[in-house]
Amino acid sequence: MLKKIATLTIVPLLIMLWARFGAQPLALLGFNALVNYPSPYTDPIPPGKEGDAVSKQVVLVMVDALRADTARTLPTVKALMDKGADCVAQVGQPSFSLPGWTVIGTGAWQEQSGVTLNFYKDAIKVDTIFQAAKRKNLTTALVAGGGSWKQLYPRGVDFNESFKGPDNPYVDLPGVRSVDDQVEQTVLKILKENKPNFVLYYVAEPDDAGHASGGSSSPYKDAALATDARVARLLSAINLSDSTVILTSDHGMRDGKGHGGNEPEVLATPLVMAGKGIKAGSKCAAATQADIAPTIAVLLGTSIPAHNQGKPLFEILDLPATLRAKRAVDAAQEIADRYVPVAKYLNAPAFDHKKLDEAKSAAAKGDADGAVQAALADFQNTNTQFASAREAKLNQERLPRLPIAILILIPFAAYFYIYRKMGWAWFAPVVGLVVYNVVYNALYFGRGFTYSLSVFNVESNIEPFFQARTIDAMIALLIAFIGVGAASRRADVYNTALNAVNTAFLIFAALVVQILIFFVLWNSTFAWYIPDLALGFKYYLDVLQTSAFWPLLYVPLLAILPFIALGVRWVAVRVMK
Repeated sequence: MLKKIATLTIVPLLIMLWARFGAQPLALLGFNALVNYPSPYTDPIPPGKEGDAVSKQVVLVMVDALRADTARTLPTVKALMDKGADCVAQVGQPSFSLPGWTVIGTGAWQEQSGVTLNFYKDAIKVDTIFQAAKRKNLTTALVAGGGSWKQLYPRGVDFNESFKGPDNPYVDLPGVRSVDDQVEQTVLKILKENKPNFVLYYVAEPDDAGHASGGSSSPYKDAALATDARVARLLSAINLSDSTVILTSDHGMRDGKGHGGNEPEVLATPLVMAGKGIKAGSKCAAATQADIAPTIAVLLGTSIPAHNQGKPLFEILDLPATLRAKRAVDAAQEIADRYVPVAKYLNAPAFDHKKLDEAKSAAAKGDADGAVQAALADFQNTNTQFASAREAKLNQERLPRLPIAILILIPFAAYFYIYRKMGWAWFAPVVGLVVYNVVYNALYFGRGFTYSLSVFNVESNIEPFFQARTIDAMIALLIAFIGVGAASRRADVYNTALNAVNTAFLIFAALVVQILIFFVLWNSTFAWYIPDLALGFKYYLDVLQTSAFWPLLYVPLLAILPFIALGVRWVAVRVMK
């Protein structure tokens, strides 16, 4: 009798203890690791060389959440595309606003800048295009709604104007438009009175409309058209014979609201350039968000931001041959210098830069095309070497985690051995395992969710979203154990209870295996890299599912589930009679 009691209680007790005291801390550990990601790549780096200015003034219009496909429907933006350069810039991960704003102004991806989420509360720690402009004694301006731009870029900005938006912008879209009106008026005034060399002009409305109604909605399209009218008014204040206008966005927007993940409509952003230094009717072979800052640097003649990882878009730039060759070498040299400390941190040999030497030689001979081609080849080679060194360090760190994962799995393997040796039934527990996964995934994917940070829509939804997924897991457990009870109708009371215990074990074991796969690949905390965020999202959900066995202090669900199976079995037996 005692043996039977022990058999029925030990495994559920261990699972419940984990659910109550282990699952939540592990989930928070991973989430906080991303929120507080401490990039090791932000140490100061001496800036590179400056060059001759191509454009007297560069005005960067940063439209929050403007999709690339939507931009092509806007008359003024479309005219700019026809007049200048039409590109699509790919966004990095995570695709939230503050990370995107940082990439645009620095050329440094999220993993290197340390700005990973909108929870970031500090100034940018890497070099920026504003600071590069000030090193050349240029004047700069940044005008935006909200306070985060001023928080990120407190250095190197002469006219840093910020306007407080409405408390609930997704509901108060007229209030958002009113703030954008203030921003526009201030930009036009600064352009007229102060004539700064570099201006960043931020428009917020499309993002708020998209969060409220989705990226294919009428309010979103209306916000985009209102922005297009702003661009038209801006162009009347800019002389494109000696100045350059650039329009882009920090990320796109899903049809069903939200961004942050890797959906195509979120990652594809417009990059439109026109005016001085831009080839009319040109297109980019391939552009990324990180290419914007170094391209602006070439137009303004500044040094390229020292932590930049992008490349100037020479294919759309109209430059004198000598300057084109010089800036190509400057860009390749900046990348080479930037990756010296990176290679050291990764414990990798110094990266090879033979193509950079070729670029310098071609520039010295007056071969501008050869210099650009060699510089771009060196850029690509550097990225390849970086990716290889990064993967090598990841694999080095994965190896010690593999035996840890195996040790954790030993008790599970031992239980499977006992399971087989005792000849316990498989049918009902496997039914429960299958039913649980079918129900849980149907509840998740049936609502249109994916393993993507875009599903939150707004930051305030994060905690409720994950709480709801724990409830989904509880529902799936209840239905699974009803299935176990029905499948155990020919078993006696003890074996029905045993089937219930083994069902819990199989469900828990399957989740643990998936959690350990992520642990081996990416760990539970991230000190120098950003993990695969789709896998990370699934990992977070898997950890939270294990908490469903005892989600609340007074609701030890797993202690109730066997009785549900027994009750269903009792009903099934009566029905069969």
